[in-house]
Amino acid sequence: MPPVTSHDVAKATGFSQMTVSRVLSGKGAVAPKTRERILEAVEQLGYRPNALASGLRGGVTQSIGLIVKGLGGSLATEHIRHLIHAAQEHSYLTYTFNIDHRGDDSDELIRVAQDLLDRRIDGLVVYRNMPASVKARRFLESCGIPVVFLGDWGPSRSRQRVVLDVKTSILQLADHLASLKHRRVAYFPSVNLADFPEHKLRPIQRSFAKVGIELVMDPKWWIKGQPSIAEATYQAVRSFLTDGPDVTALMIINDVGALGALAAVREAGLSVPEDLSIVGFDDMDGAGYCDPPLTTIGGPDSSHVGRAAFEMLHTLIATPDAVVERQSFPFELIVRESTGPASVNASKSKRR
Repeated sequence: MPPVTSHDVAKATGFSQMTVSRVLSGKGAVAPKTRERILEAVEQLGYRPNALASGLRGGVTQSIGLIVKGLGGSLATEHIRHLIHAAQEHSYLTYTFNIDHRGDDSDELIRVAQDLLDRRIDGLVVYRNMPASVKARRFLESCGIPVVFLGDWGPSRSRQRVVLDVKTSILQLADHLASLKHRRVAYFPSVNLADFPEHKLRPIQRSFAKVGIELVMDPKWWIKGQPSIAEATYQAVRSFLTDGPDVTALMIINDVGALGALAAVREAGLSVPEDLSIVGFDDMDGAGYCDPPLTTIGGPDSSHVGRAAFEMLHTLIATPDAVVERQSFPFELIVRESTGPASVNASKSKRR
């Protein structure tokens, strides 16, 4: 027989899962009669009685949750590694969930968050670079435990955020390419980014348009990441070169993908940056040792980002009414040798 879950308790009592979560966590305002009915159902259904006995007395589990979505680069991996390391230094266990669901994943996000709440976690970090619905945001904000939002998505008015700010670096990149006389740039985003054009793609297009650059995109070039980012980008750039669009630079989803792009361009008999400039993202270890060294957008020290997210959460766990301040970590353009003046000789026929 499967174990009883909080979903079963909510169904049996007729209360929302959010209300049940508040009672089970022992945190959050709930009417006394409502609390009593839910606890009676908990006892009748046999929902984790031992965990509840300690939790409802105000105990802690020394565990936190981490929900990750839309992150595939080496930089995000380092952020996560340092966050978990900081938690370990404080004797916290970290339950980590990765959501691969494309498009609107609100139901999946709520389901995973509830699963973590069922594990009696003391706090939660949500790390995502994709938007989520109002329904998901409200659930997270009222789930009864501290929640910190890491990445470039989170409640706009919340102070409980560690923001990764790429806007300035995108403007720097646009200015850099414009100064080299580039006027049409092909962008190779991941399919996850392409699912949220207004949040992820349109702002980049607008930044480039301000300096007179057209950002060219085609669903055929979107990176699916299978079997690997490098291989997928290699295939996408090969397709791009076959089509022969009149562009002079390629903007790739991340540095690993840029390696695949470099290989495809060379295979076609073209040179970087003489025929095509290439830009990556992440400033992965070794980006400066590519041939040619890769121009890319680099983030702040990953140890600072991961640690900042945990320390903010730890403060809120220790002092629930603490007032924390939003922290922002800017990215910056790192110019190397894979970008150069726009080619006037690389014709469409040559690319074919």
